[in-house]
Amino acid sequence: MYPYIDIGPWTLTTYTLSHAAGVAVAALLSFLSLRRIGLSTPASLGTIFFLFLLAHVSAHLYHVLTHRVTYLTNPKGIYNFWNRGLALHGGLAGAGLGLLVAGRLTGKSPWQLADVFAPPAALALFFFRLGCYGRGCCHGVPCGEDSIFAGLSVKLIQNTETSLHPTQLYSASAFLVLFVLLLVLNRTKRFQGELAIVFLLAYSVQRFLVEYLRASPGGESPVHLFCLELNRNQLFALGFFLLGIVLLGLRWREIRAGFALRAGEKTRIS
Repeated sequence: MYPYIDIGPWTLTTYTLSHAAGVAVAALLSFLSLRRIGLSTPASLGTIFFLFLLAHVSAHLYHVLTHRVTYLTNPKGIYNFWNRGLALHGGLAGAGLGLLVAGRLTGKSPWQLADVFAPPAALALFFFRLGCYGRGCCHGVPCGEDSIFAGLSVKLIQNTETSLHPTQLYSASAFLVLFVLLLVLNRTKRFQGELAIVFLLAYSVQRFLVEYLRASPGGESPVHLFCLELNRNQLFALGFFLLGIVLLGLRWREIRAGFALRAGEKTRIS
């Protein structure tokens, strides 16, 4: 596909425009939420810039590490952070580290900050996957011309004859649904970190399932786990899911301990 817009000497692809739209919308929503929890305008802008930069750089570095052969043939791509590969797993890891640092710098709980950024992140990923669809990357395996998805699939430059599963659109739809779900949960959330944990669990599940229809990079050998045959992305998705379960258990124990402490204080006062 590769549709683009020429602006003077610059060429903007749908991939770049979609990523820019995702960052802009997510940054605006994050800024409004950070101001509501008491951060100043400079602190809000600094936190957003720091987290987005760290997530983007870590997403690219993860992609470089997991696609070493590709980058060895084109080393310049290592330094091209905006138009080369990004990997969501790396971005999540970088964002998690950034939240810990941002919490120390701003005096806010990392859990509270994570809840602020979870809905905007889901919306940003919706736009990012639309960019992948426009570029033709992150596509699926052949789906057959008689499939109901054949009309939606991108006929890539590398493969102009076979319709492929539009896994980019599957993921984009899942992220849009997740964004709406997080907005609803934000009105009734019971503890700090709830939105972030829901985001982590939902992302892991959708990524694990979509990978069954997504084309694997050439040369990657599957890993056998029990009776399942999994690729690298599914293993990372499984790891993030287990991390979400552990974080949920830890948060629930802290919340129950807090409730018990407050109940004991009320009993002594009465």
